[in-house]
Amino acid sequence: MKYHIEKNSVQETLVIPLYGRKLCTERFPNLFQDRKAVELIDRLDYDFSDLEKQSKSAAHQFGALEVAMRETDLMCELKDYLDKHPKATLVNLGCGLDQTCENADNGQCRIVNIDLPDVIDARSELLPESERVRNIAWPAGYTSYERWFSGWLEPTELKEMTRITNMKPLATDPECYVLYNDANHNEFYLLESRQHVGFDKALPTHGLLVLHVDYNEAAWRSNVVNVSSERQHV
Repeated sequence: MKYHIEKNSVQETLVIPLYGRKLCTERFPNLFQDRKAVELIDRLDYDFSDLEKQSKSAAHQFGALEVAMRETDLMCELKDYLDKHPKATLVNLGCGLDQTCENADNGQCRIVNIDLPDVIDARSELLPESERVRNIAWPAGYTSYERWFSGWLEPTELKEMTRITNMKPLATDPECYVLYNDANHNEFYLLESRQHVGFDKALPTHGLLVLHVDYNEAAWRSNVVNVSSERQHV
């Protein structure tokens, strides 16, 4: 049974680099080989039509090859390190479905793969843990907007004057509030409590954090959310 990947989801971020490794394996077999990537692509229930169209361009092929060569370089560095420290622990932060550490495995080291919970769910299904390999879901101290965007919480909408007391720290409880601009629903404010607990222990201060979000789909898709100092969207 194939593992389903939804469009426009956190798990979809796994697909592009994985497809790039498959592409390089098939187009440049003398330079790069990742048979596991080819196998994993076959195990995914996902619409690859857009990526297949893009893969015909020279620019896309070069970009995929560049990423593949970087992975090869990292694997060589890891192998060199393991020659000196054979029982070391390799940590792959933001691992996705990357196999760099596993490809460098010397049979003695330990491997820890860390990523967002949604991503680790997919990895654990497709690349299960073993005696020396751990897959860990460990979200960092994200803002309420990042958690909301990832589907981890749903803010409570404030529609009238409200008194809020004993607001729980966001690091330990999914509590936050949203106040919309009545004239523009894409503009809103998020209220969250940031205290010195959990991943927020190292914050320089603590208290109420108010996030102003001016959502613009084009800015998000183009990754230019806060490029302009005159109009920052978050």
